[in-house]
Order: sequence, then C-alpha cells, then structure tokens
Amino acid sequence: MDNLKIGNYIKELRIKNNLMQTELADQLCISFQAVSKWELGETVPDTAILLGIKH
Repeated sequence: MDNLKIGNYIKELRIKNNLMQTELADQLCISFQAVSKWELGETVPDTAILLGIKH
C-alpha cells in the first residue's frame, strides 16, 4: 500500500469538493491533524472512515 498515493487521492477529493482540511475533518468527526497526516502519507485512514469521503 502506498500511503502517499492514498494521501494524494484524499487531497484531490477534498479539493474537488471545495473543502478545507478542517471542514473534511468535521464531516468525518476526526481532527484536522489526522487529515493532514493522511495527505502527507504519514498515516492512512481506517477503512470505515474512507466510506465517509465523497468522490
């Protein structure tokens, strides 16, 4: 699994939906720091959280 590719994809979806990291985090009931770590490829979201991200 390539964490950076996953992070870039999440970032693309977030931008496509005109959301800031804080707004996406609020929608998913997580911290904006978690979103930042995903987008940087430091961590990946739990699969249950991925279902909440619109594409």
